[in-house]
Amino acid sequence: MISPRILLSRGAAMLLLLLLATSSNAFANNVTVGCAGSVGVFDYNSLQSALNALHAISSRDHQITVSGTCTESAIVFDFQNLRIIGNPGATLADPGPNAPGDRNAVLAIINSTNVLVQGLTFEGLGAQGRTLSIVPDSLSVNFDQCTFEHAPTGIFLNQSSSVGVTRSTIQNNSLGIRISSSFMRIGPQSFVQNNQTGIQIDENAQMDIGAGATIQNNSGVGVLVTGGRLRFCCGGNIQILNNFRGISVNYGSVDMIGPVLVQGNTGSGIQLVGSKANIGGGQTIQQNRWGILIWSSPIARCPTTRATAWSCVIILRPGCQVTPLAETREME
Repeated sequence: MISPRILLSRGAAMLLLLLLATSSNAFANNVTVGCAGSVGVFDYNSLQSALNALHAISSRDHQITVSGTCTESAIVFDFQNLRIIGNPGATLADPGPNAPGDRNAVLAIINSTNVLVQGLTFEGLGAQGRTLSIVPDSLSVNFDQCTFEHAPTGIFLNQSSSVGVTRSTIQNNSLGIRISSSFMRIGPQSFVQNNQTGIQIDENAQMDIGAGATIQNNSGVGVLVTGGRLRFCCGGNIQILNNFRGISVNYGSVDMIGPVLVQGNTGSGIQLVGSKANIGGGQTIQQNRWGILIWSSPIARCPTTRATAWSCVIILRPGCQVTPLAETREME
């Protein structure tokens, strides 16, 4: 007996797969949330109530569309293939210290995979409020077209998480982004600006800063590496502009593969302490007080061409422009 599957033509099979992939029914449930300021009829009046109801049905394949300002702390726990989409103006706001939910975060994404958060503004309560988003033990989490502002920390990820950030702005926080024992890639049309520290990369963490990302106007360090790895890759228009210190690497490493402009930083463009820098061709480090600042101990000087007891190495590849050359300085 011939299986019915064999009778299905190749063209029909491809059409069926395409329809399944593009249909909104690919998500088991599509629900709406209407919070303060929204107009219309909605399925739920808070993000957390929608998450609770959907998880009771299934842990996977859901979409939540948010309107208005939801003042709450919400927890995404044990989801797969979840999309949280904000209509224009949609906001998730810190509810204050005594509200229910995660006491440390406005949005916590925990033990989840393939989560997209798109089009939301995360609004904090200043330095004493909650972190806007915490992502522990989660993979393939993506923030797209989001804004994170006015909080102690914009995004914090740890416990072997992986997060992507695109077309988003992280601004006016004490610390813009912190990653610990995790991986993040920040990409096109993303801005980390007007924070005290822009990005902090802890031990055993890696940050890839990709084409079209700008780190600017942070009052402290634009990108601070404390034992982790920083990569600029791949493509152009990566900018580290007008911070106090552009890049500071402490007992870690930085690889500048894609063309990067490091300019206008009032302290130093790049500072290395016991670290390694591999600076490829096409980089421009200019108009900083010090272009590249290398700290060493009195007994182990750290020239720009070889390793020492402090393991501080900088390699300038052909085509790298440091102007003026006098900006490269070794400090005792």
